[in-house]
Amino acid sequence: MNIYKTMYHPHKPAGIDDRKANIVGGGIAGLATAVFLIDDAKIPAKNITIYEKKPVMGSSMDGTKSNQGYLCRAERELEPYMECLWYLCSKIPSLENEGRTVLDDVVDFNRDEPIHTEARVIVDQGKIDGHYHEYKLAPQYAAAMSKIIASSEEELADKSLDDFFDKGFFKTNFWVCFHSQLAFKDYHSVI
Repeated sequence: MNIYKTMYHPHKPAGIDDRKANIVGGGIAGLATAVFLIDDAKIPAKNITIYEKKPVMGSSMDGTKSNQGYLCRAERELEPYMECLWYLCSKIPSLENEGRTVLDDVVDFNRDEPIHTEARVIVDQGKIDGHYHEYKLAPQYAAAMSKIIASSEEELADKSLDDFFDKGFFKTNFWVCFHSQLAFKDYHSVI
């Protein structure tokens, strides 16, 4: 990323206070558009309308907090090298810490709450599943994976995972790993 250009603050365009922006979709692209319109184009936030058909913003990047905890509907494995995402987060004010940004909150949290886990799967009210790392697959599942790998995208276009695997596959440790890490479901596209 070119810091010279990303740290520059452009002058406010003439007449921008009277401009309006309508954004269709409250996913990451729509929200990023709003952020850059405010920060780079200097359009007042009150002049931006985002239209979203779902009750929450964020699409695959959404998250909700309730009395039961925090829920992210899609997979998140945010890494420090995701420069565009962190640059975007550096422009968004923190909701909880005045004078700080979303990036500041994330870095502070990661520093104060380091992740360490001995297991991905916990069973019997807190016991580590000792069989979790045994990924051996029955021959029919290995054959199905080989078939998927050898297929073209056109051949797989309208197929889901459960078109290739039976209910037994979805009980294997291999599946538990993918399901729990990446939020895959048996009905997802095999592509």
